Amino acid sequence: MDALTDFLNPEQLDAWAENYGEEWSIKQEPRVISVVVFDIDAFSRINNETGYQNGDEYLSKIAHVISNEVLAYSGTGYRTGGEEFTVIIPNAILDEARKFTLSVQEKIALLSLPMGAATSGLSDNHEIFLTISAALTVIYSPFYGDILSVIKNTHFAIRARKYVLSKSNKNMAQVLVCMVLKSHEG
Repeated sequence: MDALTDFLNPEQLDAWAENYGEEWSIKQEPRVISVVVFDIDAFSRINNETGYQNGDEYLSKIAHVISNEVLAYSGTGYRTGGEEFTVIIPNAILDEARKFTLSVQEKIALLSLPMGAATSGLSDNHEIFLTISAALTVIYSPFYGDILSVIKNTHFAIRARKYVLSKSNKNMAQVLVCMVLKSHEG
């Protein structure tokens, strides 16, 4: 368990993926699972400009928002990197998973982090607003691939998209990448 956010850790996600993959291949009924990866946009700015204490405060606020949404969708949340969160939502088709993701993004956009003059050199009323980007993969059964690889590819998709946008000087705020995976027999 991550002490700062109360989310499960990457090792627990790996264990879940291994167990779920085995269970998935045994059961024959149709199933769907959504994997959402959130990556806080420009998070290093908070740590670099205001210090790690403010960064930790903001991470706690973000984790609280994500946690509330995860509970509403009967999902499970994992902190999988310094500023990355992975959410697994069972039985969420693309529209539901997209609605979940957009709801988190909208609520994160409403958060602000007050910055005092002592840490920022700005007025006491200055606030920082950040956004969070997301990649979403929906997996429909039967799926014969490796679920852990799907999760890793979802992480890669958000990083790759944000990298491309950063090189093209386009706004990186609230990227949403969607992928749908289905295996076909024969």
